[in-house]
Amino acid sequence: MEGLNREQGHIRVDDFLQELQLLKSALKKASQHVHRESHFRLINLSHSSPVTVVLEECPTEPAIIPRGRTVSTFFFSVLKAIRDEGVLPERVSHSWLRDLSNMANPVGKTVSSVRISSNGTSIDFDRALQQKIKELLGPEETCPGAIRGMLEAINLHGTAKVFRIYPDVGPTKVTCHFPAKLQNDAVEALGHFVEVRGLLKYKVSAPYPHEVQVASIEAFPDEADLPRLSDLRGVAPRATGDMLSEAFIRGLRHATD
Repeated sequence: MEGLNREQGHIRVDDFLQELQLLKSALKKASQHVHRESHFRLINLSHSSPVTVVLEECPTEPAIIPRGRTVSTFFFSVLKAIRDEGVLPERVSHSWLRDLSNMANPVGKTVSSVRISSNGTSIDFDRALQQKIKELLGPEETCPGAIRGMLEAINLHGTAKVFRIYPDVGPTKVTCHFPAKLQNDAVEALGHFVEVRGLLKYKVSAPYPHEVQVASIEAFPDEADLPRLSDLRGVAPRATGDMLSEAFIRGLRHATD
C-alpha cells in the first residue's frame, strides 16, 4: 500500500487494518472454494514506500501435504481473469467479490495504491478492477420481506447505524441498515435471535438477500426462557368437565368416525 502525498506517503491505521481484514476475509472464503484448510502467517512487514506485508500460506495440518490448487493460486487465477477479461472463470460467492471490490474503496481517497503480488503476478486494486467486479456482481433487486438470524455485530459509530445477522440457513450473514429510532431495539436485541423486516436487497443472480433496509426488529426470547410442555400440566383442570382425560381424548379420536 502507498499513502497519499499529503500524508507524506504514510498509511492511516484505519485503512491498513481494513485492508488486512478484507484480505483475510477474502482468503478464508477462497479456501472454502478450493476445499483446502490453510492459514496464513505474517513473515515480513516493512514501512518503506510502499508499506508491504508478506504472508505465507500454510496447511492447517502440517503433516498433511494437500494436492491440487492452493488458496493463493485460486485467488490470483480468478482475480487475473476479472482484470484481463472481465469474466469469472468459475462460480464464486457474492460476498467474496464484495470483499475484493471493497479493497479498492480507499484508492484515490485516502491511499494512493493497493497491490497484491504472488509468484511474480501482481494485481492492482484500482477503480478499473473495482468496476469490473461491480459489473460481475450485477444490478440489485429489492422487495419487502423478512429474514431471521442471530444478531451478533452492531456499529453505532458516527452516522453509521448498521448491524449484521447470521441466519441458520441461507446466506452466511446479512448487513442491516436501520434508522436512529430503532437504535434501542437494535442494542437490546444484540446476542438474540431476531426477525428483521424491511426492504430486502438481492443481487439478480443471488438466491438470498445480502442487505436489508430495516423497518422493524423483533427479538425472540432465549430457548431457556421458553415454556416447556411440562409447564402446561394442570393449567386447565376442568377442561374435560366430568370426563377422565383418557375418555375425552378417545372421544376426539373417534369424533369423525
